[in-house]
Amino acid sequence: MVNLLDFLKNANQFRVHTGDITSGETFRSRDFSDPSAELVESLRIQLARWQTEPNHSLDESKFALIKNWKSLETLNVKMHEKLINKVVVKVFLSSPDPEAVRICTENALSELHLQAVDQVIVALPPLEYSKCKLPLAKQFELVWPAIEDLHKRGLIHEAGVADLNDKDLQALFDRLQGRLKPKVAQVKGCNFTKELTDYAKSKDISLICHVDPHPFLTDKQVNDLFVDCFQIPEKLASSWKAIYACRYTVMDQCRSVIVAKGYLVHFERAL
Repeated sequence: MVNLLDFLKNANQFRVHTGDITSGETFRSRDFSDPSAELVESLRIQLARWQTEPNHSLDESKFALIKNWKSLETLNVKMHEKLINKVVVKVFLSSPDPEAVRICTENALSELHLQAVDQVIVALPPLEYSKCKLPLAKQFELVWPAIEDLHKRGLIHEAGVADLNDKDLQALFDRLQGRLKPKVAQVKGCNFTKELTDYAKSKDISLICHVDPHPFLTDKQVNDLFVDCFQIPEKLASSWKAIYACRYTVMDQCRSVIVAKGYLVHFERAL
């Protein structure tokens, strides 16, 4: 078994899968202020159960946290006993990283034992929180080849974007001439301006409201989590950052009930 402190001092990255958080009473009876708070609690529980796979080197591709909320067999039954499920993967990026979109989508498919998901929504931080200072439309364009590849491979049916105003959305469409276009645009707090509504209607884009905060997981939240869960010095905890995250949601459309939900978060250590 690898020593936890040694791992955090020497590893450069690792990922956490929460598994399906809708199982059990931990989340069923809880109300969270926003999805970020839900993710923090999911991570808190998983990090407290930290274990490494025996006989594996300190390599993030081989490192895993044990998911023991629900067996894969039970989740598999839950997924396939429903006739009409809608599966949405939302990817939260800290920078325009196409590889992160691919990793998140493929991991969600693996977790849910599915061949494809209905939608992948990409969210980028507002410019004031972003390390990348390119216009948002350009940032989404950098990510788009991964979306197009997933669509070409039949892994996603539709693509979407989050938190673009009408001008940014139009700029993105202009950049994607002759290419796959987003069919969904998420807007925080249902703040649909007339200009955005009119443009979305003209391009057959579905507008959907959301309540996800920006950034989705702050440096302070990560720092507090690592200090609390691992009992490590704050200096070491602060060297770890959440680079990207994704949330998969499975909705039983007949009953409008979420039947499965989980998160994946990728952490990296600043060198």
